[in-house]
Amino acid sequence: MKRYSLILFVFYLLSLESVGQSKRYNELLEIAKGQSGLVLYAKPSTIRINAWVLKRYNDHGTKSNLSDSLLNDLIKATKNMDTTKWQTKEFKRTIVVYKKDTILYAGKILNLWKIDDKTERKKYRRLINKWTNTDKQERSLNYLSRPAMTENEEYGLILTDLTTHGLCCGGELTLYKYESGQWKGVGVIYSWKY
Repeated sequence: MKRYSLILFVFYLLSLESVGQSKRYNELLEIAKGQSGLVLYAKPSTIRINAWVLKRYNDHGTKSNLSDSLLNDLIKATKNMDTTKWQTKEFKRTIVVYKKDTILYAGKILNLWKIDDKTERKKYRRLINKWTNTDKQERSLNYLSRPAMTENEEYGLILTDLTTHGLCCGGELTLYKYESGQWKGVGVIYSWKY
């Protein structure tokens, strides 16, 4: 019985890793992770768009007008987004936190990142300590969505956002198109500042 349970558990774990993990999705995911910044909030942002937002994007002189069917496909893609929490191990040089008042220990993080070069260690130690020593309410925190992709995997969306307490930050929702074997940015669907 234990062996049967173990086999089912392993199968369950493998199925979790393979959900939505096509080659194109993984390529777009790498683009998203490249926009994560130093400190990232663990819960991925979700994308909430509607026909009005996308129509407005079409009306403001984009390089390519989006068909009504593509607009509907993009809306549908955002309803089935992966909301699995971000993990530090998914990134090369990003710290994933659950709250702004987290204390970061530079030495531990630098060892986890396996940074041996003294100059690079000094640079990252300075950045990590600056974040930790900043007032909790003023710390910058990045938010990032996992990609939302159309069913045919030809278009994708990524949302990025940077927050602090003041009027210095903002974010954007960017549309990507897969062509000639790679993802290319089509444009920002909408952006905001606060």
